[in-house]
Amino acid sequence: MCGFVGNIEHSKRLNIDYCKRALNSLIHRGRDNTSYQFLEKNVFLGHQRLSIIDISNNANQPFQSVDGMVSIVFNGEIYNYSSLQKQLYGNFITNSDTEVLLNGFIQEGVKFFKKLRGIYSFGIIDRRKSLKVILARDPAGVKPLYYSANNNRLMFASEIKALKHLYDKKYKTNETALRQYLNLGFVPEPSTIYRGIRALEPGNFLYWSKKKNEPPKPFYSYNFNILNHNSFNQNTEIVKSKLEIAVKRNLVSDVDISVALSGGIDSSLIYAIGIQNKPSLKATTVSFPNSQNHDEMIESKFYTNNNDGLHDIIDIEGMLNLELMNKLFSHFDQPFADSSAIPVYLISKHISHKSKVIIGGDGGDELFNGYPSQTYLKYFNNISKRNMFLKICLMLNSFFSKDHQRQIKRINNIVIQKGILKKLYEKHSWFPQNTSYGFINAFNESDEFNHIEDYEFLFNEECPRLDTSIIVFDYFRKLMLSDYLRKVDMMSMLNGVEWRVPMLDEDLSSFAFSIPFNQKSNIFNSKKHLREIHKKLYNGRNSYLKKKGFSIPIDKYLSLRDKQKIVNDLEKKDTIVDHYINKKYKKILLKEFINNKNKQYFSAESTYQRVLILYNLQRWEKSI
Repeated sequence: MCGFVGNIEHSKRLNIDYCKRALNSLIHRGRDNTSYQFLEKNVFLGHQRLSIIDISNNANQPFQSVDGMVSIVFNGEIYNYSSLQKQLYGNFITNSDTEVLLNGFIQEGVKFFKKLRGIYSFGIIDRRKSLKVILARDPAGVKPLYYSANNNRLMFASEIKALKHLYDKKYKTNETALRQYLNLGFVPEPSTIYRGIRALEPGNFLYWSKKKNEPPKPFYSYNFNILNHNSFNQNTEIVKSKLEIAVKRNLVSDVDISVALSGGIDSSLIYAIGIQNKPSLKATTVSFPNSQNHDEMIESKFYTNNNDGLHDIIDIEGMLNLELMNKLFSHFDQPFADSSAIPVYLISKHISHKSKVIIGGDGGDELFNGYPSQTYLKYFNNISKRNMFLKICLMLNSFFSKDHQRQIKRINNIVIQKGILKKLYEKHSWFPQNTSYGFINAFNESDEFNHIEDYEFLFNEECPRLDTSIIVFDYFRKLMLSDYLRKVDMMSMLNGVEWRVPMLDEDLSSFAFSIPFNQKSNIFNSKKHLREIHKKLYNGRNSYLKKKGFSIPIDKYLSLRDKQKIVNDLEKKDTIVDHYINKKYKKILLKEFINNKNKQYFSAESTYQRVLILYNLQRWEKSI
């Protein structure tokens, strides 16, 4: 919906130019209106608006209470704002969710936040008695909120770049976050790559004043108690009902809405339910004509034909080049290396000419065991280090194909990790602990990257206790939050488009956590409840297709000239990459990037992903 920035300084007057530059750095998030207020000489609020609900000027922000003593900047949508408004007293001057949110806080305090259903982050300045600030963020973490706080100063914003404009010194690098990035391809929240800047934890609020600088506290908590008494069919019906409610909520808008439609289960379910409620709903699909493993045009065309819907196809042939890739990844403010950011950007750019809102299928895989690895991890967790099957496989490894040899070693390295959280970290790592080419290690020092514990204890207070629940939670709270949701927010908002996610509706996702793991998936079938609903909507067509994913095979879509530029950049001496990565290993990796022939050690996917991780780290380091 928007972008915002806040700056409160107790000890000195604010720098007006810094504040304006910070706000202008977020203009891509909302070009419909730019407004700011200096509430006092040391309190600044700024807002870039993307008008979606009540598009009149009356709903512009910063938005103030009638007496002018409470102000808010808000990014996102409160889908149930109309019903919440009926529970509040007083007259309303707009038909906006912003005014409902502000008045709900004034009348009920932070307990009002638990009633919200939507995607949001916001900052409230309350000056009724003494100046205090309340920051809050939606339970799934769809909308970002970064802050920097001490006893004298609080800065907060929708993107890190705004905070950097507010600070007159250079932020130091968070070394732990950098090392985690090198393994994962993203920086896991609530950390950022900068010391002194944090992401507010999802479902939390932060209270700050001159006298109090409290740590974040939860206002919403997921219930991980497993409901074993419901049958598969009963749970399927409940999921269907909650999904229908969630999709209807996501259709609340005063502007046109589009659906990012793939060939998969999640987006096609959302599309079918959505078009039943809003016949004008248009679908848009990204086509990858040069890669059958990624292209989903045929499947998505079936879905639109089945629903008599309008369908746009975006053929990315010729669109991807190194210049575009550099532009997109530099926009993230910190190192980031998920190539699926590129199609998200392209679909958002295409839709931005016709609509301000996109609905996507994000979250269905994480919550309903859509990744085969979630199910395999459950079984791996039960296999002991001395498992005879794996021993035999390793002994006979030389008789398998090179691809299978590499996969067996990979499985073994996951299995031998002690505890499910360490297995999960090993699975997510693009540079696992034993990454090597022959006897050449990837890292200069083997203990340099032993930061599993730092990742393991993220969101520890919220984490469930059952191992199977931990698997679902890990994909939901770590991988999806810091990678997938940041990708869709940054790339869609770069084009001034809001990306909505019905699968992450609070009521639907909370119920998903309560479904027994074995009901959701087995080794033969993933997200069984969603597939069962899909069968009834589409007569079984495409209901059991394998997951393709939404990444771009960079090795196929980048020209040889562009790939050589990447290699040349990484071959430069005395770079940040050389500080961490063994130069001999890097040389072999770059050679494989140009011609992937040694499949015993490198898959094509892991090769270009590892190169992308190193390349984006090096470009980030040059930019700071």
